[in-house]
Amino acid sequence: MKLTAITSTLIILAPVAMASDISVCQSKSLQIVAAIEKFCSKTNMVVPSWYAHVGATVGDRSVWIEGAPHQTCNPPQWVPQEYCRSQLFHVCAGGTKEGFGYAYYGAGNSKCQVFTIQSKEYHGTQ
Repeated sequence: MKLTAITSTLIILAPVAMASDISVCQSKSLQIVAAIEKFCSKTNMVVPSWYAHVGATVGDRSVWIEGAPHQTCNPPQWVPQEYCRSQLFHVCAGGTKEGFGYAYYGAGNSKCQVFTIQSKEYHGTQ
């Protein structure tokens, strides 16, 4: 396989972007960072699933992944640890000053997964 200049640049920059998102997220909430690490430690997570729905909470910060209301992941889609971490850190970095937010992801064009970071109280009402 021959790499183009654009492809090789993207391969080099991907870890840098994730490191930057982690740094920004750390400056917003260490509880969110810990919740992401706890949640994304599972090696066989799929969406939808009970594990993804319940998510993880550290202190009063929660992270979870739901099936999108407009699109069902059928069959359930595997969420590799690397994507779980990078996408949740991206949500945190681009979110509110507290790190709250959500974004749609999924294989191909499906976008059937909603990665969410919110307060424990908010998650408990959903």
